[in-house]
Amino acid sequence: MATLSQIATGTLRLAKDCPSPQPVSVSVLTEAALRIHQRAIDAKRAHLVKDVRGEIIVEAYTREILQVVSNLIVNALDAILEDGTLHLRVRKSGGRVRIVIADNGHGISKENVAQLFQPFFTTKGGRGTGLGLCVSKRIIDHHNGTIRVRSSVCPGRSGTTFQISLPAQSRSLNSFKAEHVCDRRRLMQPTVKSRYETSLPERQHPFWQLHNHVPRGNAN
Repeated sequence: MATLSQIATGTLRLAKDCPSPQPVSVSVLTEAALRIHQRAIDAKRAHLVKDVRGEIIVEAYTREILQVVSNLIVNALDAILEDGTLHLRVRKSGGRVRIVIADNGHGISKENVAQLFQPFFTTKGGRGTGLGLCVSKRIIDHHNGTIRVRSSVCPGRSGTTFQISLPAQSRSLNSFKAEHVCDRRRLMQPTVKSRYETSLPERQHPFWQLHNHVPRGNAN
């Protein structure tokens, strides 16, 4: 466990880009994460369904949260087949920001879901280190948040949903003094537009069937 702690601590140190949490727009972060994986999204011909409304602000170590969202997108892309669906949704409710990343891939068995956040556990065989979700949980814990997962392996409605919940800021980004806002210039790039991007009504999307009917696994 000492080795795990050293690895995780080193990873978090590398991820930090500001000496303290800074106000940042969640839409900016999620768009940056999607841009990182634009080529992989296009290569899979993935149907990207985005539902990010308005400016929602959190105080965060920007690169840490970017690392978590990026890791969940990678996992989703690994899980889906060509022409599969990747769903990204951001909402603010009850003083919390909820970032949801879902896919209609092969799903994760109930036994494996229970171990997902354990160090060195992976379902990717030799392609995975088993540290991505473990470190992601530590990052979210460090931000006083939670990360939850639901998954199904049932034919016809298989897939996985991850939900990140973080404390929301009630103020707008412009209300913060410039010196208290982490440099966002590298993040503020054009919005990702996939040629396979769709905008399906919520109740028609497979994500909602999965999210509403599959038992949940928690990491608090």
